[in-house]
Amino acid sequence: PELEARAVLQFQLDKAPGVPSAELMVSGFKASREAIVLPADVPAAFAAAFPNGATASSDGFGVQVAAQLPTRWATLTVSAYRGSDLRFFFGGQFTSTYNDTSDLVPGTTADAPSIDGATTQVFGTSATTGLPELAPQRSVRGYGGFINLGLPLSKWFNADPRGHNAGWQLGLHYGIDEVNATDFRRLHDGLAAGPVKSTVGAVTLFYKINPWCTFGAEESLYRSYAVRNSTTGTFVGATNAGGAMDGKGVWRDVREEFGPTFTF
Repeated sequence: PELEARAVLQFQLDKAPGVPSAELMVSGFKASREAIVLPADVPAAFAAAFPNGATASSDGFGVQVAAQLPTRWATLTVSAYRGSDLRFFFGGQFTSTYNDTSDLVPGTTADAPSIDGATTQVFGTSATTGLPELAPQRSVRGYGGFINLGLPLSKWFNADPRGHNAGWQLGLHYGIDEVNATDFRRLHDGLAAGPVKSTVGAVTLFYKINPWCTFGAEESLYRSYAVRNSTTGTFVGATNAGGAMDGKGVWRDVREEFGPTFTF
């Protein structure tokens, strides 16, 4: 089950003709999930302790605050969010949950798939009680946001609204998405992996030919950050498609894009 809610407050920040209303937004969700292991899939060493299979549950939540503030000279849009298990909201670097094996005795663990194959459950012997135990699942926490500034260049230079130079706009954008480093290391069981954080910075120039077609040219820089292995000091995955990872575990990709947007 999942509950979602959103509230929007609208008001006129700039009363100039043609300027849309400003918006302040708050949204959030609260969710619960269960991962079920069938009796036939329980590892043999733990079958007697879990004759009816096993179930692990976790909770997810998210809170986002955002604002869009248009004026005749510029439009500022900002958004910030924090939560856990943000994978289906395209946040938290698409991570969901991890098995918390901190209470299990090393060398006693065994894995089993959940009924839908979405996760792997870990069985082991509890270091506290000495009894067979299913490791609890925890939601991976994440946070991020973006800021975007839209600049109506034609308006700035007093272009003729009916002329060929009436449709120029410039967009400046920066966004970040990051996972809680502690959760990320537990998710990957202490191994070096990535990305734990990704950022994007972009500059986009728009030219609106008519009400139905706008062309855009964009220059952007994407960066992703890996976590260093605490034992070997190296990173897993020295290269990624489209770019290379440097000695500090940072992958970079510079992109140039050009194309039309059609609005109907």
